[in-house]
Amino acid sequence: MHLHRSIVIFTLVSLVLVISSAGSLHRSSAATRPVMYLTFDDGPDATYTPQILNLLDRYNAKATFFVLGKLIGEQPAIFDRIVRSGHAVGNHSWAHEDLRGRTDEQIKSSLTQTNAVAQKYGYRLRCLRPPYGSTDARVRAAVASVGLSTVLWDIDTLDWQRPGADMLVARVGDHPVGKTILMHDGGGPRSQTVAALGAILSKFSDRYDFAPLPGCVQVDSSEASVVPAAISTMSATSAGLLFQPTTPTRILDTRSTGARMTAGDVRRITYHAVGALAVNLTAVNASTDGFLTAWDCVGDAPSTSSNNVQRSGTRAAGTVVALDATGSFCVMSSTATDLVVDVTGEYRTDQGDGFHPTDPQRLLDTRSTGGAAARVPIGIPLDVKMRAVAVNVTVTEPDAAGFVSVFACSAETTNTSAVNFRAGETIANMVQVPLDGSGLCVRSDQRTQIIVDLAGWYGEGGSVLRLGRPVRTLDTRDGSGGWLHTVAADQVINVATPTGGPVGATALLSTITTTDARGQGFVQAWPCSVARPTTSVLNTESGVAVPNTAIISADATGTTCLSSSGRTHLLFDVVGWFEPRS
Repeated sequence: MHLHRSIVIFTLVSLVLVISSAGSLHRSSAATRPVMYLTFDDGPDATYTPQILNLLDRYNAKATFFVLGKLIGEQPAIFDRIVRSGHAVGNHSWAHEDLRGRTDEQIKSSLTQTNAVAQKYGYRLRCLRPPYGSTDARVRAAVASVGLSTVLWDIDTLDWQRPGADMLVARVGDHPVGKTILMHDGGGPRSQTVAALGAILSKFSDRYDFAPLPGCVQVDSSEASVVPAAISTMSATSAGLLFQPTTPTRILDTRSTGARMTAGDVRRITYHAVGALAVNLTAVNASTDGFLTAWDCVGDAPSTSSNNVQRSGTRAAGTVVALDATGSFCVMSSTATDLVVDVTGEYRTDQGDGFHPTDPQRLLDTRSTGGAAARVPIGIPLDVKMRAVAVNVTVTEPDAAGFVSVFACSAETTNTSAVNFRAGETIANMVQVPLDGSGLCVRSDQRTQIIVDLAGWYGEGGSVLRLGRPVRTLDTRDGSGGWLHTVAADQVINVATPTGGPVGATALLSTITTTDARGQGFVQAWPCSVARPTTSVLNTESGVAVPNTAIISADATGTTCLSSSGRTHLLFDVVGWFEPRS
């Protein structure tokens, strides 16, 4: 928060305040009671903005927050709460720059950068309050060129001087009809502002309405919209690979080696010379929210993610990663974390089974079968040709933190986890499990409900896997893939299959990620030419990035359809594809 302490040391603020009076612009003739406009600059702030929002909620008052672009990304949950609570939001530059001291291009860059990060979280900014009120004809023209109107104030409480709450209330006066009041929720200690706000709301709430500035009210599109975007391209980096299931094996656990990953660290993991591995990547006790990226160590890490992790939690995600000529693959972490890697199968050119994609089938739902026990057999349409299955395992309503394992029923147990979960969490993970004719079993170390969906199976015949350098084919935060803005509840969007290698694919191997979800829900994925399935590929969590691997059947249209049960951003990374044997 130190970036905007400059307000305190700027000694000419009081000279700037007389530049403009904007009260007449914001009067509402339709109001049945007098209106006043509370505004707050320099947030969102982790300490003071929530206190201000709590007071506004208590009095059913609405306000306008002029935010710094840099801080939106640091406090996305608070930014989201501001708008969901019915307040307006305005642009206050990226890092509190004096715009009169910037070139036109620098002004536009600061404002468009702030607009972009706000839109990344689903909101379009319409107005600007220049830091320090510093503006002139040139600045206003540059502001207008990026689609913003300039808004100043009528009454400045000078709360940055911290003269005491009583003085701040006195500066508002007794008759602020139609006036725009300037205060701050960030930029320094704001306990006096919070105390003064409580007194102002108490003093005026019985005879005034507190409204957001009409010219700043957010325009939140109801659905993601189509935007121009290039179709991703992808080429194969591996030969056709067959799957050889293995006994789940832990090949790395930094908790026992003491070699915890640091932020930006790349860990090279050597296995042996096969084409690729089915692995479960688990981040344990991460220092901050972040992500893991796995690849074949060739070149820099791709701009995709294999697992999104939470601070202080445990998050597992299955994926398939190619190996380089030395039999190694790399994992990069964006945050300090312990890393656990479990191998569940090998992809080889010389032996193994082909993949048979299926329409998604629900094999188990303990919610409808009387609840989960410690060990549950999974009803699976066993076929003598089945040697392994790809299943999506979902945990919901767990009593406590724990993990779930999935294994052939002939095995007593396994020391590897398919899903790690927290108490009350709903979370899914894709796993590939060998079969031996004994059926499939699932075990949880805590009481929970478990759902298992079949995505396909491995056996005689079938398709081979071709891996490529992972590519991001959709990111609704920035319009990549042709869709921009948060996806609305039950909105269906389509994503084009990358051109190049995947032509003629029978199924796509992908990672789907949700971020900035507005609540708990689920995501579905299917080839656009068929009916929408009743199964899900992952479950969303409010404000948390959630990934999962998905194997999605491909069709002649070359498009995949995605839909979420609640508003969220969607990311779609293609890791590889299955194609008929040549």
